Amino acid sequence: MSDIFLGLVTLVVLMLGWFLNRLADTVAALTAGTNVAIAANGTVSSTDTTYSVGDNGLTQKNFTSTLNTKLDGIAASANNYSPPQAIATSSNVTFNDVTVSGTLTETSAAIYKENINPLASQLANVMALRPVEYDKKATGEHEIGLIAGEVEKVLPDFVQMKNGVADSLNYSRMVSVLVKAVQELTEKVEKLSK
Repeated sequence: MSDIFLGLVTLVVLMLGWFLNRLADTVAALTAGTNVAIAANGTVSSTDTTYSVGDNGLTQKNFTSTLNTKLDGIAASANNYSPPQAIATSSNVTFNDVTVSGTLTETSAAIYKENINPLASQLANVMALRPVEYDKKATGEHEIGLIAGEVEKVLPDFVQMKNGVADSLNYSRMVSVLVKAVQELTEKVEKLSK
């Protein structure tokens, strides 16, 4: 009787194995909702993806196909993005405000220059400048500075033109003129103190 029982158990196990194989084949063909597939090994997968932008670029995550399409469009246009102004070129670039949390430097070594000559007297030019204080129309911010149109008449090299009109100043380059004027004043003071 135990041989019959053992034979029946073996038969049930074989039938159960056959049944489970057929069930796995059936499950492999099933889909569980939109864009979700169940593989023969029971793995559930989705064809819906989205992308998240991080330090390492785009990474794939499970998401909806609608968002996937939108984000794929963003990713495609990001590859072809052209900023409205030139960056990292010798072109003129205008920014509203720039904050530097470090040191802002300009190239000034002799290897970048030619026709180097001592600067002529600048005291008269500095005296012709009219420092003013004013409120900016766009922001109402109170500032101290110079008027580009007035500086253009005295020191045109420091003025940036826009549509033929004096528009902005290169204040950092004006330092050399101020240094020369201070040197001239120092010489005059030294002569007077002798």
